[in-house]
Amino acid sequence: SGTEALMMAFKMARVFSGKEKIVKFAGAFHGWSDPAYVTDPETDRQYGIPSGTSDSMINAPPHDLDAIDEILTGNDDVAAVVFQGNDIAPPEFIRGLRELTTTHGVLLIFDEVVSGFRWSNAGCQGRYGITPDLSTFAKILAGGLPGGCVGGRADVVDTVGEGGIRHPGTFNANPLSAAAGSTALGIVERDGIVETAEKQAVRLKDGINQVLQSMEIPGGAYGVSSIVMVSLGTPVDTDDPHAVPVGVEQGGRPVANEVLDQLQLAIINEGLWTHPASMILSSTHSDHDIDETVNKYEAGLQAVRSSGLI
Repeated sequence: SGTEALMMAFKMARVFSGKEKIVKFAGAFHGWSDPAYVTDPETDRQYGIPSGTSDSMINAPPHDLDAIDEILTGNDDVAAVVFQGNDIAPPEFIRGLRELTTTHGVLLIFDEVVSGFRWSNAGCQGRYGITPDLSTFAKILAGGLPGGCVGGRADVVDTVGEGGIRHPGTFNANPLSAAAGSTALGIVERDGIVETAEKQAVRLKDGINQVLQSMEIPGGAYGVSSIVMVSLGTPVDTDDPHAVPVGVEQGGRPVANEVLDQLQLAIINEGLWTHPASMILSSTHSDHDIDETVNKYEAGLQAVRSSGLI
């Protein structure tokens, strides 16, 4: 799974560097392991995360290169910085992150569990021309079946094996997942499905933005590749795919929880099952599917408006 791929990447970075701490960005999601889920001491105890695990992780503010520089300058025990590939981040920030980690001699891990083979055939790193030291993949990698992997620099990956990190597991090298993944990646390479899915995402964003404009609801649909995010009530530059709503950080909700909950129920009543603030498109979504989604989304918004929430 993607969770286990990140667990292994963290181990590789620690063994290779001889250092302990991993820097991640507040609000990012890297699976359900204890280290990846570290937030703050009070929340960590609530989720059963030991204090020693909390101490091994550093949460950095999103999209802040100065903060990363300060953290790496002030800590000589940082093994790696991990970046979530499907974070809607400015490309210059991602490139700056690569430069900073290189300058400080710290490994850079790209979590490409969602963005891998979606942001481009070569993931986030391929879209922006950046080479991390380690990358984690899952989801598309295994063709929809359970599976995950870590790839990267040979000298770092070689920490796994005889005399190094042991990696036993019932489903390691599972032939069914391997066959599904090989087939899926062949389709990605051959059939242009990344471009098709992104084209449909543009159609969906345009449709939702037209609805919001006609209903005079502040906000907008935005996002990179075939990911569609929706902000309601919070302005966002819909002409910039890397923009985030004003005042909303990575992982933050651009929609009030009460509005989000009611909108989700309303669109379910219309026959649409999706998360109203975050949608992932597929190459199999047709123009008809997109148009139906926009129509049902509008009907859901009308229902929420009638309740006085927007």
